[in-house]
Amino acid sequence: MERKAYTVFDSYDTCSEENFKNAKENLIDNMFFDADEDGLVTVTDNYGKEVKISREDYEKTLTDEKIYDECYFMEQTWFEDEQSELKHVSEGPVLAIADLGLWNGRRCGYKELKSLEDVLYTSCDYERVYVDSNGDLRKTECHHDGSNSILYRYWKDGLTDVQKENFLDKLYYGKATQKDITRYTRKAGVGIADAFGWTVRGGENKYRKVA
Repeated sequence: MERKAYTVFDSYDTCSEENFKNAKENLIDNMFFDADEDGLVTVTDNYGKEVKISREDYEKTLTDEKIYDECYFMEQTWFEDEQSELKHVSEGPVLAIADLGLWNGRRCGYKELKSLEDVLYTSCDYERVYVDSNGDLRKTECHHDGSNSILYRYWKDGLTDVQKENFLDKLYYGKATQKDITRYTRKAGVGIADAFGWTVRGGENKYRKVA
């Protein structure tokens, strides 16, 4: 059975057919929010004259360019909302453990972030940030050379600087195992899942069955 994943932010479908339809409906609904009793609104035509227009006639004036602009506006709004949520639930610095797809093959890497909100920043073309059913926060990215898979974890309490450096060295040289990751770090997605009411292993709803 496929494990359930909860999307935090996804820019892959910004201009999908469904989002295009939603953006078009948003534009129309916003325009006719204060329509008169006949369902008409007042607009200015190309000659500077005020005229009454119906919902159907306004829909005909919408260009693809204007609708796509609304798609990107909706994405930016979602981004900012999720960024605010992640900032609110962040428990401190985050360690990004990456499997990078580069022009010369796949490489391991890591980066230390100040807060969960920094997870949403990317230089790639597309990104999807999600919490898996195990409570781990992950990201997939696509760029011109390939794709990246990133796991985000918090450091465990009580580690010495030497222990952290030794673990980071293992990550850098691609020698870190899942056992190492579990030993030195803890899940960063559990707090997010609890805040959003999602069911993940180790979360407040752990008594419920995880799909």
